[in-house]
Amino acid sequence: MLHDKRILAAAAARLGRTCALLLFAMMSLGSDCDESLPAYEEPENALQLDLYTSAPEPMRLRYDKIRIMGGVAALSFDLDLSNQFDETISGAMPARIGRLDISWDDDSEVIASLDITHEDEKGTNYFNPLHPVMLDPGDTASFLVIWRSFQDNRGTYLWQYAGMGEDTEDDLHIYHNHLPMQFTVTAHMQPVEGGPVVYAREYPIVITFYDFEMKQ
Repeated sequence: MLHDKRILAAAAARLGRTCALLLFAMMSLGSDCDESLPAYEEPENALQLDLYTSAPEPMRLRYDKIRIMGGVAALSFDLDLSNQFDETISGAMPARIGRLDISWDDDSEVIASLDITHEDEKGTNYFNPLHPVMLDPGDTASFLVIWRSFQDNRGTYLWQYAGMGEDTEDDLHIYHNHLPMQFTVTAHMQPVEGGPVVYAREYPIVITFYDFEMKQ
């Protein structure tokens, strides 16, 4: 009887040591898993920004309408901002959601920059100063940015950089044409403070500025 009790005691001791080792191993494994968890990173392609314009190609603008008549001529750009991620993108709305840049291909220092704000949103209501921005998966916010001044960031009218081309005429007018100017339009947006920034593909446009006079 005494021998049996000793056997049982030894077995219990061995079992206790085994359980202790298993428990220690499980705790170590759990600790290793916690330490190996990667930090959360925003997805690279969470947003998509599409840029386009309905202006005729090439575009002809009479510059005296711009300079003298208070910006009758205008060039509008449409932007569609889409959430391509499978989670909602939300947060505080920045004062400037993005920027649109129009640069002359012949001289990169000739550039016109237009801020994009919530006031440019058209047809949707995701960007409202009264509440945070919330873009659910698949949501698209639309913007319309209008360029009226046709001046660069230094205040110079763009046609002043272009040389004169050949005059043309019809039955009533003589047209004084500047050489065509090719521009590259780019845009970027950051819809929420501290959130991802998205860039649109470059968009080329060609503008020919001109004036005319009546034939005598």
